[in-house]
Amino acid sequence: MQGAEEMILKCLDSMALALAGHSHQWTPELRQAYEASVSYLTSGGYKETDSSVSD
Repeated sequence: MQGAEEMILKCLDSMALALAGHSHQWTPELRQAYEASVSYLTSGGYKETDSSVSD
């Protein structure tokens, strides 16, 4: 995994822990978005285009 992806994963995890520390209740949609983001960043199945990152 490259540096940027690792940094983003750490940020996502930090935000999730901060929310949990404030008794945040995850909706199914938020949980799915978090899990999909982590999966996307760790799968290595992304490719960089000239304007964005896509599958």
